[in-house]
Amino acid sequence: MAQAREVLAQKWTACAGGAAIYLVAIFAVQSLPLLGPIVGLIVFGPATLGFSLFFLQLHRSGETDLSLLLKGFDRFNVGIIAHILQVLFVTLWACLLIIPGVIAWCSYSMTYYILAEDETLTPLEAITRSKQMMQGYKWKLAAMYVRSSGWYVLCLLTSGIGFLWYLPYIEASRIQLYHDIKAQQANPIEAPIEEGE
Repeated sequence: MAQAREVLAQKWTACAGGAAIYLVAIFAVQSLPLLGPIVGLIVFGPATLGFSLFFLQLHRSGETDLSLLLKGFDRFNVGIIAHILQVLFVTLWACLLIIPGVIAWCSYSMTYYILAEDETLTPLEAITRSKQMMQGYKWKLAAMYVRSSGWYVLCLLTSGIGFLWYLPYIEASRIQLYHDIKAQQANPIEAPIEEGE
């Protein structure tokens, strides 16, 4: 998370602008009368893919390019299918208990980054790779969200305005984790093992 703050240094305004575009797009379509939930389900995946591309570019080069937010719509079907599959799988696990649902969400959390970096993959292949990638690392992602929960509460107290800064912070932190795991798995020494895996 400290590394994420370094990446975001001097880029907070641009990243807050990217977060604003992303959040407004998501909430605008979801607030549509009658069709809002359906349209939201369709738009969320491509929008999130574009959001992932935006922050991957920031992490790689230190540069921000707001046009990348729309790039996810170039792969519209991939984004939609990825989101629907994630929702389906997490919901099925959550039907057992809340905890399995949370674990499943952590397992699939890297799907959009994987899709962004490899356009040859299908959504299901990306989800499978994310699940394999997160073996032994899910607790790190969960701990990251627990550590930032106080900021989440503060965002709620600001009527949601704080999310313009919280969302880039958590996204940059998650991408840093993504790259750390890739580096660890490329040069394994002692990969962490989660209980039950």
